[in-house]
Amino acid sequence: MWLSLFLFFLLPTLHSQNSNTGIKQVYGVIQTENEPLSEVNIRVEGTSRGTQTDENGRYSMEVRNGEVLQFSHIGYRTFFVIVEDVTEELNLEMFPVSNELGEVIINADVRKPQNSVSSIIEEEVLNVDLPMPTGTLNPYKSGFATGYIPGRLVQNGLPLIETLNGKVASLRVIKNQIFIRDLPVRVLVDGLPSPILPDSQLLVDGLPSPILPDSQLVEDIFVFRNTRTVYIRTIANLSIAQQKRDRANERIKNQNFYQDDAVRADSDMQSTNSASNPVAVVSGPLRKIKGEISFAESPMPEVNVTVENTNRGTTTNAKGRYQIKARTGEVLVFSYVGFKAVRLIVEDVTSELSFEMIANENVLDEVVVKAKSRDGERSSYTKKAEREFYTSMGRFDPKKAGYNSGYIDGDDLNPASVNLLDFMAGKVAGLTVNPITGEVVIRGGTGSIEANTPPLWEVDGVVLTQIPPLDVANIKDIRVLKSISSLTRYGPQSAGGVIVIQTRSGNFEAKDGAAVLNTDLANSNFYNNDALANSEFARALENVSELRTQLQSENNPERLKAIAYQFEALDMNFDAIEAYKKVFGLRPRYAQSYRDLAQAYVQAEQFKPAWRMYMGYINQGYPTGLEGIGELVYDEMEWLYFRRKNQTQIKEVFQTQSEDLMDFQTDVRFVFEWNTSEAEFDLEFVSPDRRAYVFEHTLEANQLLINTEKRTGFSSKRFFIEDIMEGDWLINLSYKGNKKSAPTYFKMTAYYNWGKVDETKVVQVYKLNPSDDQKIQLLKINRQTLLASR
Repeated sequence: MWLSLFLFFLLPTLHSQNSNTGIKQVYGVIQTENEPLSEVNIRVEGTSRGTQTDENGRYSMEVRNGEVLQFSHIGYRTFFVIVEDVTEELNLEMFPVSNELGEVIINADVRKPQNSVSSIIEEEVLNVDLPMPTGTLNPYKSGFATGYIPGRLVQNGLPLIETLNGKVASLRVIKNQIFIRDLPVRVLVDGLPSPILPDSQLLVDGLPSPILPDSQLVEDIFVFRNTRTVYIRTIANLSIAQQKRDRANERIKNQNFYQDDAVRADSDMQSTNSASNPVAVVSGPLRKIKGEISFAESPMPEVNVTVENTNRGTTTNAKGRYQIKARTGEVLVFSYVGFKAVRLIVEDVTSELSFEMIANENVLDEVVVKAKSRDGERSSYTKKAEREFYTSMGRFDPKKAGYNSGYIDGDDLNPASVNLLDFMAGKVAGLTVNPITGEVVIRGGTGSIEANTPPLWEVDGVVLTQIPPLDVANIKDIRVLKSISSLTRYGPQSAGGVIVIQTRSGNFEAKDGAAVLNTDLANSNFYNNDALANSEFARALENVSELRTQLQSENNPERLKAIAYQFEALDMNFDAIEAYKKVFGLRPRYAQSYRDLAQAYVQAEQFKPAWRMYMGYINQGYPTGLEGIGELVYDEMEWLYFRRKNQTQIKEVFQTQSEDLMDFQTDVRFVFEWNTSEAEFDLEFVSPDRRAYVFEHTLEANQLLINTEKRTGFSSKRFFIEDIMEGDWLINLSYKGNKKSAPTYFKMTAYYNWGKVDETKVVQVYKLNPSDDQKIQLLKINRQTLLASR
């Protein structure tokens, strides 16, 4: 009964879809190089609403939650900002560009490459199976850069070829020929190659011209830039309607199957009718019934409340509250997928019906929780994997360092492997290989990897920025480096990780023209000793009684999170739980709401409700595994599994990403959180040899990440340092503002000896004001720090 396997299951996962709320005013100032910028065009994406900044760079306009504001000006980078429930003031700094081709486009999923679509694309648009000549392709799951054109934009009576120009970045039509990046494209219509014009009209400048369907028949168009393919779906494609029906059925299907446990009515049983049950007689006028529905002491939104055998119904709101009209004798039905339906008869005295829903328990044994990004088992660390190895940046000892270096043994060569990418595919957790595009991505195994940034390659000491041409039979072994400790050696060029290859011959030489990186410069990002020592984090902590008073009256989720941070820093875990409960009630569709409340329960040693909240996160369909908030949630679930499995009473089959507890443990784990999604900052990690690695959380450098955080609803990032080594590690923060005048509350939690019996943690909270524009030192740690924490 205690286990909420289907907590809030199948709710919409994108809080930004809730754009039907009331209109509100958003205002701000746009600047460039600290000077106001006039005539900046500001419009609501997908609408005709817009405005411009005045001579002082100021603007004001009406918007709805979930809408996307586009800020553009000739000669400057274009920015997209998602309007949230707390958005009121948006101040931006515009950055000049040399031309307009570098316009930044935002994807709906951080796993997608940047600059890949011409507008904000929802998952439901791209998450379709397209029949191809060689099988099927799902644009959302493929990782391909995908542009999307809805049919309504081309159904204007003109020939389709004349309507495509300007609809997707890099797509052009010249003389009836379609080009992507000035190269001709392949056209597929409902999965089949488009026919070409007859011989008399075949060539335009030496190129064949495709025959396209009537524009009125177009359902939608997908543009795959990487493979230069234009895919046209027509309304004649029966799979479109079927896929739409399947998705709708998946959302609403009833998973509470009949158990064949009903007793048949026969002559030996007496029927019950309205005569013997006078309460069932429907009578009287409609009157208001209200109440609150909850589960596990938390409000339960979007519970279906209907009057049986009528068309009257409603759903509970974010606080679990509902209101409906019914007559005496009518039956109210409360239903939610994964929970037992509740039927209550309205009596003459009924005015309020509040209760707790009960989860179905018949599916407990069928639940398997696993990281979605994992393909197969994680590669094992054999004796070969634990041996020391040498690179151009020095010696690495995996046993002492725990560098999180994925290992591939050359002896595991599959004779069917035709090239390096084929050989590596599926052998290291977090390593994604696309054999079609040649793209290799290491997905943040330690929180230090930038999503979709190409890795560096090192072969026998030669460092390259491109995939090396190698005979796979000559490969001795491969290491995949993806930690802060290793990346500080290689510098900022290694933001996408490093793949170190040792050949059997040991004499790899780059061919002429290969993109060889000068190793003398590869790690040139050194710390400048420019951070101010900070001992004033306590200034963020307010009086306890004042905090509790604020908690009772506050309804702004960002300020509530600031209050919760301070309670956590003061080790007042039960007060923090109450604050996070209020945030959850205000933001039930934010992924961070689940994680924050779950972790607050953990800190209060209430492990069972903590696991319920994590399961609520999983059942919502939020990301798990090796990137974004998914990496944070999954290793915290692993912590419960390895360290508190009995107290948590885990009944699901939970597949860990770590092989065992020893593999899970590490020296230091950092979790950084901020109370407003608009916060911009740089986090700098400085190794003992004074080499720096910087995580940039700014609109200029990482617009894709920031908007993905908004659309999923999270504002956190975690990092590991596996090997402290000798000397001091420094963690520095450079605050860049939050587009408004209100302060940002920034929380840093450092877990020393993570996953070990002597694990400890330190929580620090910083109140960052707009004037706090200097780099401050958050923490200095070394081996003595770990020993002293025990």
